[in-house]
Amino acid sequence: MANNKPKTVRAKDRAVESNEKLAESLAEEYRYVVVDLKRIAILALAMLALLVVLAFVLT
Repeated sequence: MANNKPKTVRAKDRAVESNEKLAESLAEEYRYVVVDLKRIAILALAMLALLVVLAFVLT
């Protein structure tokens, strides 16, 4: 039984380490996505504002 605990701890440590590496890898890989989403949001708000202004001007 004493042998099972260190193996379990090692397995958990490896799993946590693996998850941390995966998270870091994904963060590096998809860093540009956040920038693109912000740019899309700004453009969407600008277009919405333009539509509102046009609605007031044309009616």
